[in-house]
Amino acid sequence: MLIEPEGQHIKVDQVRQLQKELVYRPYEGKRRVCILTAADRMAPHIPNTLLKTLEEPPLHTVIILLANNSRFILPTILSRCQPVRFNPLPIPLVSKWLMQGKGLHEAEARLLASLSEGSPGKASEIQEEILQVPREELLKNWVGLKSLSFERIGSWVESLPSQRENLLLMLEVAKTLLRDLVMVKTLEKEPKLIHSDLLQVMEPMATKWSLSSLLKRMEILHQTTLAIKSNANTSLALEAMMLSWAEG
Repeated sequence: MLIEPEGQHIKVDQVRQLQKELVYRPYEGKRRVCILTAADRMAPHIPNTLLKTLEEPPLHTVIILLANNSRFILPTILSRCQPVRFNPLPIPLVSKWLMQGKGLHEAEARLLASLSEGSPGKASEIQEEILQVPREELLKNWVGLKSLSFERIGSWVESLPSQRENLLLMLEVAKTLLRDLVMVKTLEKEPKLIHSDLLQVMEPMATKWSLSSLLKRMEILHQTTLAIKSNANTSLALEAMMLSWAEG
């Protein structure tokens, strides 16, 4: 049995339906296995509903909770589970898998592998959105631009994806572009870039920047991403970020 979020969260009704199903003995096999995905994104009050089932699960039942971040699961839930950590795969291995299994170009595969943090499943989930991001345009017209006018800031914010998840993915791509600019700036030999196909564009850009300015932009971008993930007003957060960049 697989329980997945309805919308953003797993709902109380889903857990109650699960509890009803678990009353019955398995029809096939020796055990009934229930997988509850996104356990770190449960709606309010669900943990209390689930506690009793986790404390005294029915016979012949295995309940598996999947989560990206255990810090968002209540201690009362964690204390009734046995944690099993799945370590991420090496980035080169995921990149190779994407090229061979998905037919992606090397630069595309390397970017997806980096953003997925070694998870082939996550790489597949974000593939369509990430490959639609115009990386070179993003680099030339925003990330690597030395000065930004107020008019450009306003038009740039208006042009961004309206959906929060797609916006966050685009900001993650921007982080990798800034990271590569830092690599080009600091390393004499050819650096190992995520966006190696944009090296010729990055080299003249890197000469115009000081290392401290690039690192400052990376920190501002990181803080903006955290704010948006915490449900800050997206437009205000982005405008504040761009104004900070313009000052730097």
